[in-house]
Amino acid sequence: MRGVTRPRSGSVAFAEAVPADRKQEILMAAVRVVARRGFANTRISDIADEIGVTGPLLLHYFGTKNELITQALVAADEGYLEGFLEDFRNGERPERLVVKYVEDSVWPAPEGRAWWAEASAVWMNAWITALHDPSIAAVRAAEDQRWRDALAEVIAQGQRDGAFDAKVDPNAVVRTIFALLDGFMVQLVLEDPGEASLRLLGSELGFDPHRFSSRGGAGVAAPRR
Repeated sequence: MRGVTRPRSGSVAFAEAVPADRKQEILMAAVRVVARRGFANTRISDIADEIGVTGPLLLHYFGTKNELITQALVAADEGYLEGFLEDFRNGERPERLVVKYVEDSVWPAPEGRAWWAEASAVWMNAWITALHDPSIAAVRAAEDQRWRDALAEVIAQGQRDGAFDAKVDPNAVVRTIFALLDGFMVQLVLEDPGEASLRLLGSELGFDPHRFSSRGGAGVAAPRR
């Protein structure tokens, strides 16, 4: 994604040469493959086989495997972030948005579980790979900050509306939420953390999150990956 200087390579050339829906198809194929095989074990040929094209074609458009993988990392949950921000711009209550974000992160509704499993697997791989790969580390950090900024903006609006405790620092709350949600995600195969995460959210922001939950009672089983 960064540092590619060869003329007409990478995302710029791809955008010029291939329709946006085709690019998205390739990126989603990369997400599926990485979710199954991990970053280290994913080859360009694996992604090419997933959608029935050749490896050289993908390299022509993206330049390198890392460029394709880093774009796939962004694409893994870009649709969710866009929808989250659109709901915010359209006036959805901050309480409902924050609760939905927490629930979708560790306690997804049935229709979102396939996406959740793939996106979670990709991000868990990204954390590990980022320790040794500067390009993945840079993209991971930038994407993480985008999500933090979006959630902090929603919390700040909730404070202005009087829905959340006005004394707390939105950025500090977001750091706490992210740290706990990441831990819950890793443990999801062992337990259902959804109810505990909502209790923490209510404690941090001073409101009752269950009033805005769409998941029903605490007995709903968490998905298993």
